[in-house]
Amino acid sequence: MEVRQTRQEKLRVVEEEVDEQNQYMAGHARAHVEVAQRKVRERIEQLKLSGWLSERVDSWVTLLDEDRTALAEEAKLDGCSMY
Repeated sequence: MEVRQTRQEKLRVVEEEVDEQNQYMAGHARAHVEVAQRKVRERIEQLKLSGWLSERVDSWVTLLDEDRTALAEEAKLDGCSMY
């Protein structure tokens, strides 16, 4: 249960980053969408969610894509010790 909750908290952090970048893009005409996308990707990698979460850009808006199959596989390992 704790691992699932932590994963959801990390997802919320990434969603907040996406919202922040999209708001910035909307308010700054000269902003580069590639920079916003890179910042979101770096946050995903920092939080170790890249196995099931990715970013994409559609019409200057950064969106998140969840791979439900990969997430389900990762969830099977919840609580398993890797040591």
